[in-house]
Amino acid sequence: MKHDEIFERLDPPPGGLAALRARMEARPRVLRRVAPFAFAVAALALVLFYFTRRGNAPDLVAAARLQGDAPEVALGLAPMPAATVVIAAGDRSTTALAEVRTSNPNVAFYWVSSTTWRE
Repeated sequence: MKHDEIFERLDPPPGGLAALRARMEARPRVLRRVAPFAFAVAALALVLFYFTRRGNAPDLVAAARLQGDAPEVALGLAPMPAATVVIAAGDRSTTALAEVRTSNPNVAFYWVSSTTWRE
């Protein structure tokens, strides 16, 4: 089957290509004038956003001092906690403690979990 047998041959619209070019030229060229300016503003905004975000790096040492977990205490970044928790020597490899902070600094509350406990 040939192309001409499948598709109907259409005539071009009145005026043809010359009319199409005339309509395109008649359109305002505002977009052509505004596009480079809009692109420059967008690029400037991206560059400013990138450089302002880079200056806000988190202070990891200050965060470690506030958290005060065991590694930070061992490295001397945080003070030793006032409360003391004792785990028997035989249970240290199977027991875990997690301090739960409360609104009262005089109260020490810990979650205790062990791999050897059974209910």
